[in-house]
Amino acid sequence: MSLPSPNLDDRKFQDLVDDAKRQIGLRCPDWTDHNVSDPGVTLIELFASMVEQALFRLNQVPEKNFIRFLEMIGINLEMPEPARTDLLFRLTRPVEDRQGEEAYEIVLPARDTVAATVRTETEEAIEFSTDAELRMVRPKLAHVFAIPGTDDGLAQDDRVAGTRDLNREKG
Repeated sequence: MSLPSPNLDDRKFQDLVDDAKRQIGLRCPDWTDHNVSDPGVTLIELFASMVEQALFRLNQVPEKNFIRFLEMIGINLEMPEPARTDLLFRLTRPVEDRQGEEAYEIVLPARDTVAATVRTETEEAIEFSTDAELRMVRPKLAHVFAIPGTDDGLAQDDRVAGTRDLNREKG
């Protein structure tokens, strides 16, 4: 998508003719016939047509030479590349593997679409995809340690100093 070209001069044919006719009274007070049939008005319209064509070309200059203008002020264009960001994924429900058991690891293949914007009448949808394979692992409780506590609920073993006896706190 390119930037919109600024209109350096947005006057149209009729604006040019009207401006010239307003100047007639100031510059040539003896000229009183301002109708279309007057040869002077025909010349004004011819001139306005030529000026309108020149203005059209003038308004094309910014688009045509935009890159060159950027280079003149020291901005060099780089090749376009996709935007990158970190995404956070959360499992919202348990996922089953092929055998129907609860899966603890889910793999998204590389270049898999993970999200997209809505396509509208004027713009295509933008798709977001992964660069590399993504492995999502759900933590699995593997071990539980039970350590005898004291009357104040603190563990007696020095290796786990500061841990609390959860059974005692539940009441």
